[in-house]
This record gives sequence, C-alpha cells and structure tokens, in this order.
Amino acid sequence: MKYKALFVFATVGVLAATSCHPAEPTPSENLIPGDFRTLTVCCPTAPADTSRTTLDGLQPRWSAGDAIWVSDGTSVAYVEVPAEYAGATKAELKVSGLNFEKTLYFLYPFDEDASVVSGNIVVHVPARQSGAFQDAHLAVGSCEPAATTVEFKNAPAILTFTVANENVQTIQFCNESAPLAGDFKIKPADGLKAGNVTQFKRVCVDVNGRMGTYYVSCMAGTLPAGSRITAVSRDGRLGTLTTSAENTLVNGYLYDLGCIDDHLVFDGDAPVELGIEETANCYVVNRGAYRLPAVVGNSDEKITDVAVGNLIWETVNTSKAPALNSLVAEVVYADGYLYFRIPEDAPDGNALIGVYNEDGDALWSWHIWILADGFKDQTYVEGDPNPYSGAVMMDRNLGALTTEGGPSTTRGFFYQYGRKDPFPAIAARTGTALFKVAGATTTLLERTDETGTIEYAIAHPTAVIYKSSSDWLVSSDLTLWSAFLKTVYDPCPPGYHIPREDAVRGITKANSTWDDTNKGRTLTINGQTIWFEATGCRITSGTLSAAGSSGYYWCDKNSSANGYNSWLFGADTAGIRPASINRSCSYTVRCQKYDVSGVEQTLVIDHEVSAGGSFRSPYLAGEGFACANIFWGDGSSEPIAMSASITHPYVTQGPYSVTVKGYSVTGFSLKSFGNITRIDVSGFDPEH
Repeated sequence: MKYKALFVFATVGVLAATSCHPAEPTPSENLIPGDFRTLTVCCPTAPADTSRTTLDGLQPRWSAGDAIWVSDGTSVAYVEVPAEYAGATKAELKVSGLNFEKTLYFLYPFDEDASVVSGNIVVHVPARQSGAFQDAHLAVGSCEPAATTVEFKNAPAILTFTVANENVQTIQFCNESAPLAGDFKIKPADGLKAGNVTQFKRVCVDVNGRMGTYYVSCMAGTLPAGSRITAVSRDGRLGTLTTSAENTLVNGYLYDLGCIDDHLVFDGDAPVELGIEETANCYVVNRGAYRLPAVVGNSDEKITDVAVGNLIWETVNTSKAPALNSLVAEVVYADGYLYFRIPEDAPDGNALIGVYNEDGDALWSWHIWILADGFKDQTYVEGDPNPYSGAVMMDRNLGALTTEGGPSTTRGFFYQYGRKDPFPAIAARTGTALFKVAGATTTLLERTDETGTIEYAIAHPTAVIYKSSSDWLVSSDLTLWSAFLKTVYDPCPPGYHIPREDAVRGITKANSTWDDTNKGRTLTINGQTIWFEATGCRITSGTLSAAGSSGYYWCDKNSSANGYNSWLFGADTAGIRPASINRSCSYTVRCQKYDVSGVEQTLVIDHEVSAGGSFRSPYLAGEGFACANIFWGDGSSEPIAMSASITHPYVTQGPYSVTVKGYSVTGFSLKSFGNITRIDVSGFDPEH
C-alpha cells in the first residue's frame, strides 16, 4: 500500500462480512402474524481491485445463523441465515410477521434498537468498540413489494491498525469536523449517510495490552488534516499523533494505518492525579496532562456504562471564543479515569468535560478551572473591632480568572441552585452578551415533568432549566447543596463548598465602597482587598438581567434560620444582605473553605400517635446551624430535609420514633409534638 504522508490513509479493499450471531432477542409485541415471503439476500459485492491487499476473505459470505433485522417500517422481524447457505454469497430467507405490501428494510447484523425514518434505516455505530472485525461490519438493504432479491450495501468505513506494544490500554480516534459514531440515518440503496440522529466525534477501542490487528467502524466522510489519535498506556501515560493531510473515508472500504504504536509518542511522565485526597465536580489545574477518577461528585461511586469522554465547551471568559481545543487538547476515557491535556501555550480559562453513554447522554461532567497562579484565600476576620464572620473565602468568584474589578475575567460563572455545572455569565459590565465558548452552547428549556429532575440536569449539563417564579426542579430538594456536609452536586473544588448564609455577615454600605466605573463593591479587611462583581443574573424566565447594577451570589439555604439562599448587593444596597430567591435563577458562587467545626448532632424522640395525629418537626437552633434530615419513623423509605415548619400526618395510631439530624446544633425545642415517651440525646452534644 502507498502512503502520501504520515497517516494519510490508503484505500486497500472492501469490507468482508463475517458471522455476527447475537443472542435471539425477545420478539417485539407489535409483530403481525402473516404469510411467509421468500427472499434472496445477497452479500455486498467486492470490487475488482481487491487484489491490492494481502487481507483474505474480502468477498463477504454468509455464515450459518447470521442474524438479520427486517422491518416494514412499523413491525420488526428477526431472521437467521439457514445453515445450508454457510459460505455462500447468497441465501434464501423466509420472512414472516410483516406487511408485504410495504417496502421491506434490512440490516445486518440484527439490532433491536434500529428503526426506519422516512425511508432511511437508523443504525448505530458504537462509540466504544471491541476492535473485532465482525463487530465493525454493518450492511443495509431494501426491497419493494414485488421484488424477490435484496442487495446488501456496506454502510460504514473501517479503519484497521496493528498494535505491537503490550503497554497500550486505549486508543481513541477524534474528528472535530464530523461525527464518527452514534445513530445515523442510512440510505438502504447505497449505504450512504442521509443524516445524523445522535453523534460522537470520537471512537474508542480498549486494547488492554492485547497485541494484534484491530478494526474500527466509523461513519464515512472527510477526515481532515490534524485529526487526533490519542492513546492511553497501561501505566497511565498519554500518547498522541495527528493526521498530516485530509482523507476521504468511503463506506465499505478498509483503511490500513499499519502499526499504529510505531507513531504514537507517549509522555515520559504519568499525568497529574486529581482527586487523591478529595474528589469533586471542579478541579483547578495548570498546564500538562491530568486524569481524574470518573466518580459521582465527591463520592467514591464509580460511573458505569461509559462510552467516551468528551470536551463539552471551553472559554476564556470573554466575548470572543477561543480556538477549539486550545485550552483542552485531548479528552479520553480509559479504565475508570478521564484523561485530558492542557497545552503548554493555553491561556487561563475554563472548560467543561464529561463522560457519555452510547445514547449520547452525559453521565457526569466536570468543570476544569485553568489558572497558572491558582487563587488565594481571604479571611473575613471576626472579633473586635471587626464585625465579620471569620469565614475563609476564595478571592474570586467560582470560575473567575482575575480579581481586580473591570475586565470580564473577574465575573466567574452562573449556576442554578443545587446544580453542579457552570453556565457562561454576562461578559460586559452591562448588557446581556455572554461569554463565548468553543463547543456546545447554552440552551434554555422550560421546566416540565421530564426536564425538571436532577437526572435530566446531569444528562444535559448545558441546559438552563427555567420556570417563572419557581424552582427548576418539579419536586424541590434542599439537600442538593450543603455548607456543612459537602454534597455530590456541590460545584466547588476540593477543600471548598457552597458558602454558609452568614459568611458575609457584617459587610455594610458604610464599610464597603461601590465602584461605579467597574460596577461592583470593594471591601478592605486587614489589608485584603475583596471584590464583589455586579454580575447580574439569569432570572426565572431565563432572561439575563441586572448586569452592572446588582450582584447575586448563592449560599446554602440550610445554613439560614430564615430560609435565605442568596446574597444581594448593589449601588444603593446596604452592603451585602441575604435574600430569598427562586431556585430557577442563575447566580454566581463565591466558595467557602471547609469549616471543620460542623459536628453532626442526632436527636431521637419516641412518641405515641393517635389516628389522624399531625405533628410539627422539632426545631433545632445553633450559631451557624445547618438543617439536615428528619426520619419520621412511619415506614417512609426516604428522609426529607428538615424545617421548623414541616408537619407530618400519621394515618395509623401507635408508637413511633423520629430521628432528627443537624450540624452545629446548640439546642432544640418541641412544639405540638404529641405524647412523648422518650427523648434520646446520646447523639446530641451541645458543647459542639
């Protein structure tokens, strides 16, 4: 074979069909009993130039039991190639259960999730593949009611390569210009793509140290110069190469890359390991290669069913988008980790990366905060003569690149209450122009029963879910964020969490200064200059508002005795004051360093209930108190967030036990609680 330049792929032959016999699926409920129809199915025909390759068996031939998907556009039939046609290029099939007055559509191998849309077959090219030849093959066909023969056509193109290095773990092909995998509409007459349904711009193969030849199915199209091939070694190092010229991939043809690991250049050192002491949804990084464990938030719960890792968007926090992959060059998932690289010449900025399943849904996503010099802590010193809280806070908003008022890089990002993913904020001091991103842009979705769930929010990290004068959640959940027990949805990096409501205590109009030029409020505490940007917000209708006139910051509602969940300030506001705002708004966040004094307290109350009784939950008090959960003891499977106003009706009389948990509690009181038989305070220590 002849190469024009390094990794300019050469066409070397046509795809050979080999046996792929999946387990027989459960018959669809919409099958229609009917007469048999006998059809001759023909394998794709090999072209005349197959002698150009040394590969054997380029002419497809049927194997006994090959499973074929057949549909009339509504119902589906599962048909196997009879054993008598093994090794032949043609086979006779008996098809039943379909409407033979309609066009029939054929797909090999059988895929129970395939469908017909407007005369095209929707097929799935996996984003994560085995590398086996039979798994890379896909062929389609159709026949009209009067026809007796079905001519199959190969659908995807195939990349083949050899691995001779037993230290290779995973290889990923990436094409930022066109999708390589996902769900596609395929024309059955010629196997060409008619449109995209869901798509991935990358395909992965897990090598796991197995040396040999691999085959990767990808959608035909243009593979431009500079397309990246990324590898992860079994000892955790990244290796990369790029194509040197534009290549055209034709459906049904093999493109031989040769021994691919001869050209991969692996890093000398392993990537920087993130999340060793604490995992999180946000990591602060510099330049170089990194990897983070693919777990849920700050837990150790591993994320399963991952197909690929993906760069979602990147920005430098201005009204001009950066070049794609200029901040994050590679993202690849391998062996439970998400690997990525920040180029040495990358500017400071932010990115969102994630892991996706084969359906194209994000399973989880992480905010990557790129800061060459990191950030500093600022202590809001308390004690005479300082009226402040003593909280240790970041010197900037979450995602901000600078700390001095003026440029858009001081603004940070918007967040919806309880969500972990950042959204671009307003780029100008006034107006509504957002940070420009390279990659997926923000979408606005009205809250419905489908969109208003935490599961939907996780799967759609770029969707702002709005609902006028309400919560973005259909069923409100105040446990998603906590200033005392960091949750899996907390957006702050390791060591920090959503701030307590009282963190800005003592900041007044008298001891802070409004900067009308740069639109924000400045405070000086013990020589520290603290800048609060009037970033504006996104209100409950999804509309951008108030940039340059007001600043809005989220805090933990559970840390407020009055139910406040945000701070508000402006030119005429008396400092920074708490406010209670609807949770579908989008505000900025100023993270607070862990306050290790928060100690869990437990109170258990046994009581007698008469039928129809209704009791109010105990009220817990304390300086910096954070509500936690109440377990009513009536057989409910889930605890609920505690509040002094919660009451619970009992349907059946009898003895019950209520367990209440909070943090930094100093006392409790009971009102309208009924007949108490015992109070257990063994888990309650007011000294804390």
